Amino acid sequence: MRRNQLYPALLAIIICIASPALSQTKPVIQGTVMDSLAGKPLTYATVELFRKIELTQPVRSAFTNESGKFSLPADSGMYTLIITHTGYGEKKLDVTVESVPVELPAIMLSKLPAGMEGIVVTARKPLIEQSDDKIIFNVENDPATKTESAIDILRKTPFVSVDGDNNIQVNGQSNFKVLLNGRETAMFAQNVKEALKGFPGALITKIEVITTPSAKYDAEGVGGIINIITRKKVVGYNGSIHNYYSSNGWFNTNTNFSAKFGKIGFTMYYGAGGGRNVKGQSRMETVPLVAAPFTRRELFGTRTMNNFWNFGNAELSWEYDSLNTISFYGNISGGNNRHVLNQEVTTAYTAGDSISRYTLNSRNEYPTKSAGADYIRKFASNKEREFSIRFNGEFGNSNTFLNSFMDYEVRD
Repeated sequence: MRRNQLYPALLAIIICIASPALSQTKPVIQGTVMDSLAGKPLTYATVELFRKIELTQPVRSAFTNESGKFSLPADSGMYTLIITHTGYGEKKLDVTVESVPVELPAIMLSKLPAGMEGIVVTARKPLIEQSDDKIIFNVENDPATKTESAIDILRKTPFVSVDGDNNIQVNGQSNFKVLLNGRETAMFAQNVKEALKGFPGALITKIEVITTPSAKYDAEGVGGIINIITRKKVVGYNGSIHNYYSSNGWFNTNTNFSAKFGKIGFTMYYGAGGGRNVKGQSRMETVPLVAAPFTRRELFGTRTMNNFWNFGNAELSWEYDSLNTISFYGNISGGNNRHVLNQEVTTAYTAGDSISRYTLNSRNEYPTKSAGADYIRKFASNKEREFSIRFNGEFGNSNTFLNSFMDYEVRD
């Protein structure tokens, strides 16, 4: 087949392969939520999608962006859309989804009278709550988060941005702290990306994002705080185990357990993951278009990677009474990475070839442990007031080992 006939044939094959995949894309429900009086878009309005015959548990949830817009993928069927916002009346819409996107007309919400503003919050908890100093993402209200990790949930948390390499920014700043139930822990002190990737969303009830931290963080120059709040069973006990393994060597496992009997409570979770003998290969060929000392250069490399990370937390608490709590806790985190890299570069000259070989064996270890104790006293006259004494010690190290070898050979 000639070249000018080959390209159209390849294009036709690509279209044939891509068409079925595109046709299977779920239709979406799109719309805009507005303030009926001001005529302005409403940010962070909660949009929940229910099957028409079942209004107790939403199929999907979302919140509106700065332009008041939302988008929800859905299978074909009949649904009820419920839109709420703090201080506004609830709106219900019946929606039928077929094979094409559903574009809804502008949805107008009306403000409640001043004396009734708390009704919406009591009847249906919003997905996003906002106050002067923080914003709260009620994770347990989003059905999708049950199978997601903490890093996935942060991708859709307001004021938090996560790029393709899982680098995080809070309100546009990269200097931030991640707290667990209001405390600093070793698991998020080092390799925060790996810890968040392995932390199961099923444990999280809500995430608080504080964009203006209190004065105690000024000395550290902290520009924002992510506070992850986990489930705490009031009485009895529960636990779960999650495992994941892929055919190319990646694995992940995590477990959690919580119990409370009377005034004594105990919580524990542990997660580990990484990759075993994950293979990689690269090849690059250079042919100069203009005069050069060589006529061709080829690089061929192989890589084998072993990676392990883990994190764990255990806490024992005693509620002396409704205002005084004492707790003891410990954390472990860290892991290790090992890379074996082999590269061969062949350079073709007029007089002969040269071959250079390079081998690198690298290993990095970063184990960390911490332990602490808290005493927290609340005040009956003001629930927001709190006096606390905290002791926390962290012990860790980081070691890097490198071993390389280079060989150069000339062939006539």
